[in-house]
Amino acid sequence: MDTHFKQELLAAAVGVLVGGLGMNMVLANSGQTLFPGAQETVSEEYHIHADFLIQTRDIIHELGVAELMTTREQELHKHAHLHDDNGDVLHMHHENISFVEFLDSINISLMEDCLTIDLETYCTNETESLVLFVNGERWPHSLKDYVPQDLDRVLLYFGTLEETPINTYLEAVPDEACIYSGSCPERGIAPPESCGLTCEL
Repeated sequence: MDTHFKQELLAAAVGVLVGGLGMNMVLANSGQTLFPGAQETVSEEYHIHADFLIQTRDIIHELGVAELMTTREQELHKHAHLHDDNGDVLHMHHENISFVEFLDSINISLMEDCLTIDLETYCTNETESLVLFVNGERWPHSLKDYVPQDLDRVLLYFGTLEETPINTYLEAVPDEACIYSGSCPERGIAPPESCGLTCEL
């Protein structure tokens, strides 16, 4: 085999290899791979934040207590949690976790007509109702169907549905989620999130 032919053969082999690697990178970005065993692209981590408040009649339930926080030593739910003594902002790392599931992880039971929190149960009756408001609007579906989205502001309320106090309660829902999500940089930078490695922004 002459030298010129060897050089052409080597160039062709390199071309096939480079082209194949390039194609594999394109496919990897779409979740596919050309070469078995090639490293797959890892999708960006899902990490959203929602503000919420739980109120029964005129009592606002404070959730910023140690036993409800997720830390490196205490994991109450793998993908949805509170941390750093902040009981107002829900952190979620999976897109299909219902609000009911999250509340259950912090020992709050939410059913269609009843809420159990702090060892007390509140159920819809002739004069009082258990309702969920999302971004100022009453949630029109089953409570178990609500899945928090980034920057949602949520009020879970039990009591009478008089318009004036309800509007006041809605205004009291915290508005901090955008800081943690980085969508309102003019309001400052979120503090480091110390619930484990998955909480890095």
